[in-house]
Amino acid sequence: MLRICRLVWNKNNWHRPSGPPKGKGFAENNGYGFEEWLFRSEWIIDSWRYSFLQGVNTSSKDLMGERKPVDIILFTIRPDKKRCYVAQIRSVERLNDRRSQEALVAFKQRGWYDTMKMEIQAVKGNDSVLVTPGNARNILNVRFRLENVRFYSPDTFARPNDPIKKYSRYQIHAVPKHSHLTSNTLRNSTSDSTDLPEVLSFHRCAILPLDYTPEHKRIQAKLMKELKSEYPSARISREDEFIDVKVQTEQEIILFEIKSDLEPKTVIRNALGQILEYAYYSGKQYQLFLSLVIVGRNPLSSKDEIYLNRLKCDFRLPIKYRVVTI
Repeated sequence: MLRICRLVWNKNNWHRPSGPPKGKGFAENNGYGFEEWLFRSEWIIDSWRYSFLQGVNTSSKDLMGERKPVDIILFTIRPDKKRCYVAQIRSVERLNDRRSQEALVAFKQRGWYDTMKMEIQAVKGNDSVLVTPGNARNILNVRFRLENVRFYSPDTFARPNDPIKKYSRYQIHAVPKHSHLTSNTLRNSTSDSTDLPEVLSFHRCAILPLDYTPEHKRIQAKLMKELKSEYPSARISREDEFIDVKVQTEQEIILFEIKSDLEPKTVIRNALGQILEYAYYSGKQYQLFLSLVIVGRNPLSSKDEIYLNRLKCDFRLPIKYRVVTI
């Protein structure tokens, strides 16, 4: 699903607040908007960037629900009133109250919350909303992976009759059919092009995840309980050479790689390289039969199953997919 959302204006590439824009609204009245930390690339938890989009809180869940990731095109309105595109983010997930609160706790533990407070004070903003108890979803309400972010060139302005010309509120909007945007999404057009890309840069997170999201830990705990029941005499361990879960019986070794993404295709994409490295890097050899299992939260679609079967048949990978719901 492809959506459009307006961002508050920012002069620091949405890394930290840059001072209040002109007009009426939260950012104008308080000196900052929580979207102004959207692309703070060093604040990563298990490869996830937790952040905020005002449009998520002010729009119907039909446009962006909690169980279905969406692709979002972001635009902003500059001080000169020109509308320009900022970025596209693939597979953005909406946080529920519990996940928002857990993310906020993690921010406080890492000192990022205090940094936000200092940066609000630096632009003479009002930090009362930041410190209001029970206000987590007004601070953090989405998450995404930085590798799924692509920026437009700063001079990518709205075209004549562009759909964003009519959007002024901070809301999520469905992309109109037959819009030029539908052929320029992160999922790529079906036609090729010889033009230079209009994308300015492509973020990749180069920081190894040293700790995990609460979802990851819950999946890991539930998986281990299930495996102990299925393999009562096996040795079942976690974090053995960075492997999420490892099962060793007298006949086989099973490696499990967990990804907490909602979309199974994304789970496979993000887990496949890791589990192959854990299994085969440095010429590892096994005396026992080896199985590789990718673990996700939702069942495979028919297309996902076809893809996984092709990996097994064409490349002879001993790979499976397992669902662990939380």
